Amino acid sequence: MSAALVVMVALTSFAVFQRGLADEQAQLTRARELAGDAKLAIDADPERAILLALEALDTFRDGDDRPVPEATSALHAALQASRVELHLDHGYLGVAFSPDGRFLATDARDGTQARILETASGELTVEVEGQGDVGGVEFAPDGASLAVSYQGTAGSPAVELFEVDTWRSLGSFDGPADDYVSVRFTDDGRYVVAHGWDGQVAVWEVATGEMMLELPGVMGLDTVAGTSSIAVTEGGDEVRIVDVRDGATRETLATPGIAGEGVAVDGDRIALTSFNARTVEVWDRGTGERLDAYANPTPLHVSWAPDGRLVHTANDGGIRLVHVGSDRDALLLQGHTDGVLHVAFTPDGATLASVGWADEARVWDITPEGPADLGNIGVPGASVWETVPAPDGSHLLMSVTRADSQRRIDRVDPSSGDLRTLIDGLSEHPHHSPVIASDLATAAVLDADGHGQIIDLLDGEVHLTLPPCTSPRAISPDGARVVVDGRMACTPVPGTPQLADPPDDAMLHAAVLDARSGELLHHLGDQPINWATFGPGGTPAADLVAVSVNWDIIELHDLEAGALIGAMPIDPDFTTSMWFSDDGQRLAFGTQSGQVTVFDVAALLDGATLEEAIEWRFTEPAGGVVSHTRIAGGWLATGNMAGHVRVYDLGQQRLISDIEVQPTGPVSIAFTSDATALLYEDGRTVRRFDFDEERLRVLAASRLTRGLTATECTQYRIEGAACPV
Repeated sequence: MSAALVVMVALTSFAVFQRGLADEQAQLTRARELAGDAKLAIDADPERAILLALEALDTFRDGDDRPVPEATSALHAALQASRVELHLDHGYLGVAFSPDGRFLATDARDGTQARILETASGELTVEVEGQGDVGGVEFAPDGASLAVSYQGTAGSPAVELFEVDTWRSLGSFDGPADDYVSVRFTDDGRYVVAHGWDGQVAVWEVATGEMMLELPGVMGLDTVAGTSSIAVTEGGDEVRIVDVRDGATRETLATPGIAGEGVAVDGDRIALTSFNARTVEVWDRGTGERLDAYANPTPLHVSWAPDGRLVHTANDGGIRLVHVGSDRDALLLQGHTDGVLHVAFTPDGATLASVGWADEARVWDITPEGPADLGNIGVPGASVWETVPAPDGSHLLMSVTRADSQRRIDRVDPSSGDLRTLIDGLSEHPHHSPVIASDLATAAVLDADGHGQIIDLLDGEVHLTLPPCTSPRAISPDGARVVVDGRMACTPVPGTPQLADPPDDAMLHAAVLDARSGELLHHLGDQPINWATFGPGGTPAADLVAVSVNWDIIELHDLEAGALIGAMPIDPDFTTSMWFSDDGQRLAFGTQSGQVTVFDVAALLDGATLEEAIEWRFTEPAGGVVSHTRIAGGWLATGNMAGHVRVYDLGQQRLISDIEVQPTGPVSIAFTSDATALLYEDGRTVRRFDFDEERLRVLAASRLTRGLTATECTQYRIEGAACPV
């Protein structure tokens, strides 16, 4: 081969190689772009976000067939935000659940049928044929009948009742001319109330069919629980409570500055929507004071969920649920393509149905933890400090901080979400949290009076009271040994409140104690210890304990030899977490600056110093305090006080997912017992992140009610089988 030919072949090969690199880089860039689009779409439409994240997963795979971390993170976040259970192509003005939650009723836009569906499946049970265009639907409180209102079709009544068992007509009620777009029963079921598009309100007694009340010019209407009254707004700055039996005004609430188009009553609270003021406001019936106000550019509907959350909808298709006085607990439901006109709730408050302008009904899961298939666990009124799954995965224990700052330990069944408190009223001190053995049989705690205790979690009995001034820092996996700090509770330590003055018999040093007898096993020095962790049983690290001394020194001790293996200062940083891997092969710690260090335990046992045994050291993106570090099954996970949970592949030493969270304190994390998923706290909910991509895809398929639209394919430059022809 001539030299010129060799050069030409080499140049051609290099060009092909370069083109391949360019194509791979373009695919990588495109995948990250789609993942970014997915995250941006979550608030507007989680289903669109799921679809875009799936496209990002398939756009680029690295040499190990892994997608970009941004795609995995976006898909997980979109799944957690997805709340739609059913998407129905009908429903405009009316939607209602039966009192037992079994049936869902909707109207057919410009149609004469009320459609009755099974709530669980969305399957059509029956179409109830009415006498005109159906407006509103509502089940009677006893569930025996369904009321249907009509939209002024010639010859149609105002309202008709149907028997639920047979769906035959029980009779109808005539009223003043109007398009009756909503209907409801009073709380006792004795009266049925219809509200017309032009403001006409008519009330009939169900038993006799007698019209009890006519009110023209009504803008907003709601029934008042426990009474035979309705709340109405009529364009002025007030709400009237009117008794339907005689039309008398029982109560008037002045609402200066807001003439409510919509009204909803919840005990002593009244919520109003004002399209002109572009707000939703909450008022106290008893004091007449405005309790809160929420901006809403295009408010349409307001109501109260059974759990007391305020629900308001908008002309842009958004539904917002919020605990009054706390925007933090808001839940935003997006996906309607147009305004939401009406919502309804199952009696247990777990499910919401909505209908609107676009002739569609949606059914949503509105529980704090989200749909059951996500595997999340709600923790009402508390933030999670530590989660410890049972070895067989049957249950888990959580050390939580209550709203009043005191601590407790809960037992949770992950499959059902059932929660039972085992121990309550523990110390509220921020640096003295309960620690739980990984066999879930023993815990070391500091009670509300500052006394350290070893508690048997199976019988709830205190089996050992620790020496004065000692605070538990770690307990061995089998519950046999406990690390105690003897300084922070009873001596001045910078940045740490002192709980008590030391008595004469106080043990003012750190130690490893026998958790059954209290016998001293190993002295750990006179400096305070803020973190400690035992090596797992049955591994080379079984007799090791790692401690953080005085915040800024890492020490590793061999308990069998009673010796210090090594120490390493990390000044000016300080330790915020420590953990051994489940196989005892690695030890990791995180710091206040966001640095994470992983040690090779085998190297340490072979005589390497801590510095020499460092396997991997890195600083987390965006920094921030690493509140928890966990290692299991080849994964490293961190909880970050800046609002991130990150998962790393230890073998490849690379990030695989970055999950944004709402921290309520130090972000807790834990691996499931089989290390196939990570449990992490996010705003008083323990959520599940699965490492198995196929499970994520199956879960995504179960959460989707649609595919990409032609418009979305054009907007996001997507081509191929995912797009409609």
